[in-house]
Amino acid sequence: IYEIVFIFFLGCLVLGNCLFIDEVFLLHEPWFEHPENPDRLHILLDSLDDNLLVRDMKIFGGIGDIDRNLPYIIHSKEYIDFVVQKSLKAPVLLDSDTYISKKSLEAALSYLSYGKIAVEYSISGECKNSFILGRPPGHHAGKNGVAMGAPTLGFCLFNTSALVSKLLSEESRVLHIDFDLHHGNGTQDILYDTGDIVHIDFHQDPSSSYPGSGWPSQTGIGDGKGSKINIVLPPYSGDDVFLEAVNRVFKHLIDITEFDFIVFSMGFDAHINDGLGLLRLTSHSYHKLAEKIVKFNDRITISVLEGGYGEGLVRGAPAFFAGILGKENPILSEPTVSSRGQWNLFEEYWKQLLYYLKK
Repeated sequence: IYEIVFIFFLGCLVLGNCLFIDEVFLLHEPWFEHPENPDRLHILLDSLDDNLLVRDMKIFGGIGDIDRNLPYIIHSKEYIDFVVQKSLKAPVLLDSDTYISKKSLEAALSYLSYGKIAVEYSISGECKNSFILGRPPGHHAGKNGVAMGAPTLGFCLFNTSALVSKLLSEESRVLHIDFDLHHGNGTQDILYDTGDIVHIDFHQDPSSSYPGSGWPSQTGIGDGKGSKINIVLPPYSGDDVFLEAVNRVFKHLIDITEFDFIVFSMGFDAHINDGLGLLRLTSHSYHKLAEKIVKFNDRITISVLEGGYGEGLVRGAPAFFAGILGKENPILSEPTVSSRGQWNLFEEYWKQLLYYLKK
């Protein structure tokens, strides 16, 4: 990681596009074969480098002191104590999906700290588009850990993307977009009663994927009622269904101009052949989604890494980054096409969403 930082930092002249990366994120490492491992960052950074995207960013690394108070903004004391106590016994499994190694706690706390720094730089105007490439991921970690009926923590420890949105919401309204293949149940749990953060989550049908939540009926409670929008994509949906969903959201449900800040939970596991799901997106979808956002060029974006384990990191991530940076898609793909059955099921879920949003 530092090799890329060293090569490009001195020559980086483009202010406003900021990349946050640190070797501490490699220290969260399994002692057995696991899809969430340090190689993910190497694959991602190599793909960005190969497509000449890193040189267009100002790079930040070497965080210094870790802010150990940040988890309390989004998680309960009981859950934080649970993670801390488990870390003293590391290496250990938190559940059947989620491990914690000797340095996992340091990596997770650093991820939160980089989230706070990215928020500060975004508010000050130094960063227009920020990308935080950290791990372990966080969008399945809720207030008390396991969230919304999920069976496990789904590889996650602390929820950096939720922290970023909470901090930004102190300044203005926030639009939080999660396009990971899996529902961001932890993020939704943390933000469920918060009306000044609108959370849109595109994900595979919960009946066919972890964590089993993210139904159209789950629209928030209290002040947050109607601000949580779950877009359900049937298994084997392609680019056509996904992009139709994106177009409908921004045409009928959301006015982007109402938000000063947009937070992305970046998950690239919905890419075809990424390995952990049944969606068939290509680079086409990720680039078009980014283009849709940057068309409103006065919005400030912060993108936080969640899932993506192979093909999605190689092909989906560079397309999304290029779109946010205002560049052409460097990874051209033939868009995938969905069956009539997948379209019919999508339309049924869309009708359900409109019904529950009106209630």
